[in-house]
This record gives sequence, C-alpha cells and structure tokens, in this order.
Amino acid sequence: MSYSIALQRHVPPWVPSHGVDTFREVLAALGANAEALVERLRIHWKKLSDLAGADEKFPPTKAMALHIERGRALRDERLPPDHHPAVGLARLAFTTSALVDELIEASHIKGVE
Repeated sequence: MSYSIALQRHVPPWVPSHGVDTFREVLAALGANAEALVERLRIHWKKLSDLAGADEKFPPTKAMALHIERGRALRDERLPPDHHPAVGLARLAFTTSALVDELIEASHIKGVE
C-alpha cells in the first residue's frame, strides 16, 4: 500500500469554504456585545488617526491617509437595522489594523513582538 493511499484514508476530503459558516459562528459569539465593541473600536480608531497626524514634521504617509479616510467613513457609518453590528465591527477592525501596521512601519508607535 502506498503512503498516499494510506494517508487518504485518514484525512477527510477537502471541501472549499467561503467563510460563511465561520462568519456566522463569530456573529453568534459576539451576540449583543457587537455594538459595544464597535463603539470601543471607533474610540480607539479616532485616537490612532489623531496620532498619525499629530506631528507636523512627520505627516501621515499616503497609506496612512488612505486608512484614515476609510476609517473616517466607517466610523461615521451607521448600518441599516437588518445588518448585524459585527459587519461594521469587522470592516472597522480591518481598517484599524491596517492603520496600526502603517503607524508601526513609520515608527509612530512600537509594535508588539
């Protein structure tokens, strides 16, 4: 018996995933806390975006400016009632994460090792 045949017996078949089930699990886990988390993230995003433009000698990079604009639009956006708050949380979280990466790269803040 070849190694690959033996391995196939122990490994379940791969099924492509679109992340929908994972996203549903995250939504269920967040539950009612999603709205509070969105508000907290909006506050933190504001602090980070203020930090990016705090020193006139070191203006925001083009990438920082792009993430600041995206974040500003998302921060002020109110989702329709039929959308789960976690959708807004995920979008703002990705934008905030990208801004943090840019701030670290430009040495505006220190990264965590």
